[in-house]
Amino acid sequence: MNPSQRAEAVEQVRNGEADILYIAPESLRSNMIFNILKNRFIERFIIDEAHCLSTWGNDFRQDYYYICDYIKELCEKRVFKSIYLSLVLQLQQNLVL
Repeated sequence: MNPSQRAEAVEQVRNGEADILYIAPESLRSNMIFNILKNRFIERFIIDEAHCLSTWGNDFRQDYYYICDYIKELCEKRVFKSIYLSLVLQLQQNLVL
């Protein structure tokens, strides 16, 4: 995305026009993203490629390890559903939200 497209997308999330947000785990470290999302109702988080944590372990993208902490902080005192795509049985035993 170029800066103009990113600004437009952020505004759509901020004002409630966006129903779905695709975001990389690395972007969750952004205070701007956190502040926008904390003011929105989030029905669910879908985490794709989560099976890579079990497959590659510590060699996989480090930001995946902080997703659970981020979700807990963001959704404090809120109820939401979590769906994991590409989740294998081994990962279900390793990854707890």
